[in-house]
Amino acid sequence: MSSASAFASAFSLLSMKVDVIGKLKGPTNYYRWSLMMKQYFIAACTCDGTETKPVISGTVTAADLEAWENTNNYARFYIITTLSDELLHFAEKMDITTAALWKKLKDNYTTTTTMSAFVKFRAYFSHTITNSNNFAAQLDEYARLWQKVDASGAWRTPELLQIFGLLMALSDLFNNIVEPILADTKFADLKLDDIHNHLLNEVKCCTTSVATFHALNMKASSSAKPKSGRAGEKGKCNFCGYKGHYEQEFSSSHPQSLAIEP
Repeated sequence: MSSASAFASAFSLLSMKVDVIGKLKGPTNYYRWSLMMKQYFIAACTCDGTETKPVISGTVTAADLEAWENTNNYARFYIITTLSDELLHFAEKMDITTAALWKKLKDNYTTTTTMSAFVKFRAYFSHTITNSNNFAAQLDEYARLWQKVDASGAWRTPELLQIFGLLMALSDLFNNIVEPILADTKFADLKLDDIHNHLLNEVKCCTTSVATFHALNMKASSSAKPKSGRAGEKGKCNFCGYKGHYEQEFSSSHPQSLAIEP
């Protein structure tokens, strides 16, 4: 098979792969991606996992070497097409072998980073903290579960990681709080208690503000003057349904809106 026909054949297989495997976005979906990719390579016979280029010897011919290079190039191409933009830097070295590229991706997955540790923690804490009446209880539950993980010996984490995990667990409703905290140049100096207090105060203020808004809105509605009908014209009260209120009687008896009868 010529190089051109081999590439065309490989590219036709690629369309099948893209639909099935999807993009590798990072530690969160590495395990599934690696299984799908391995099965694909087995089916397509495009990768043997050899990391070091074979040296021509009595048993390795130039044809064998060319076949290895073609196989490696195709397999590397397959992997690159599955990488999300933030992972493409692993493939910057153009002569990297498929196995070496795969190892870099695996190392990225297994390295203990803030994000990978957070992914592990989400196995214990999978729901999203929301703005509700039991917000403080949700924070307490988060802290309890974190202590359980920490005591299990799975890993020992710095306080900063707990803060990061907490901020990531908050729903999008808290973006106006979370984003300034993450952008703070002194983020590394933050304490978990400070974040707790800040969140609780914000929720309290928001709750108070909402309650005040509704109270003021109710007051404004009740004190608003009704739409005036024509002087002396009978209307129907939307509050009690009684027909016969006059404009003068309406505002003093029922301050709701007035529907004028035809």
